[in-house]
Amino acid sequence: MNRITHRFFSTTCRTRQQFVLIAKDYSDAEALARRNAVRTSHLDRAASAKKSGRVLMGGATLDSNGNMNGSVLVLDFDSIEDARKWVADDVYVTGKVWETVDLTPFRMAPLPK
Repeated sequence: MNRITHRFFSTTCRTRQQFVLIAKDYSDAEALARRNAVRTSHLDRAASAKKSGRVLMGGATLDSNGNMNGSVLVLDFDSIEDARKWVADDVYVTGKVWETVDLTPFRMAPLPK
């Protein structure tokens, strides 16, 4: 008996790359107030980028008291330069919320849902 196996492969070439962003907030006394002041704008921008496929997931990191003290985002851009430009325009950068930003190439594991 002949067994025929069909394998389907995508014919589209993936040109975009994933990056993980790990940002730490400033730690001065006004840092949390600055974050809260621009948080809605930051989240609106992230939601728009999620709809377009640029942000895959994201959220705040927390200190031991449950206060926000940084962020983690998984991004999908054509290049690290494009990702850096997008990050540089974020209100958490321009509004002095994030003190440090580390952007690293990343590959999400294809885990089942």
